[in-house]
Amino acid sequence: MSEGGALGAAWELTRTRVAAVIERVGRVASEAIEESSAPLAHGLRETVAAEERGAAMARITSIAPEKAYPEQTFIVKGGQLHPVNTADGSKWEAIGAGNSGSRWAADPENVAVGVNNSGELTERAERMVTLNFKEGTTPGTVNKLGDYRWQVDRQLDGVNRLSSQEVLDNWQNVQRVGTAQRVAREEYAEELYERKLYEALEKDGRGELDGSPEEYAQQQVAAEMAKMRALHEQDLAGGGADRIGVLPDGSWSMGDKYVNSSLGSQWKQVRADLRSYAELLSRSGEGNKLMNVRWRVG
Repeated sequence: MSEGGALGAAWELTRTRVAAVIERVGRVASEAIEESSAPLAHGLRETVAAEERGAAMARITSIAPEKAYPEQTFIVKGGQLHPVNTADGSKWEAIGAGNSGSRWAADPENVAVGVNNSGELTERAERMVTLNFKEGTTPGTVNKLGDYRWQVDRQLDGVNRLSSQEVLDNWQNVQRVGTAQRVAREEYAEELYERKLYEALEKDGRGELDGSPEEYAQQQVAAEMAKMRALHEQDLAGGGADRIGVLPDGSWSMGDKYVNSSLGSQWKQVRADLRSYAELLSRSGEGNKLMNVRWRVG
């Protein structure tokens, strides 16, 4: 194929893949495209024909009943713009035995383009890698498979908003300073205290409370916070920044501290596989494309 033909084919492939995704992106991404003056975004919106959009929607409909995940929205917390993490414990799970795993992520059209941490539509690398984690066996981690799945899925949702070059740069430059963890825990504890105080006042009204409502709320908060940790999503060992994840309801992402510590130890091993993958993408000229990572927990 001639150079001109190859470029034309590459453009046609990119145009088709992005067109299929544009119909599915949420309001944030759509507004970002409309406000952008980037020639590529403008050209795509002007040249994608109505029948192509209809065909894209037909393909989306045919995917049902697989779970659908909304595109990234953003919220300001702690003075920073945070992407809202929609991973729920199965979003990026690799397809395994018995066809288990995420059918959503297995559909190339769903993941061909994603939204990065700045809200920009970005092409995702086609080449994938799967990272393997293990459920714990110690008293604090045993029988917590659901917690492992939830935390890993959300960590990798964060990784998949990064390019391979960003991951490599973060490993080189990002350091944990502890501020993000402290701020998130303090805010979460304040919100939890308000909920527990309301609960205590209800109990007190029914004559079910020993002691004051304030003492009850403080005890409940202390007991719960002792078991929880604010979660980095992406994990720092996985190439993330020193930021805590945000749930769809706008609250900080908090999870079991024993599971989180277990995963932190495992990241020291599995990140070698992630580094090899990131370096491969970078050498292949795909360093600016979003990562395409799956997980298994067993």
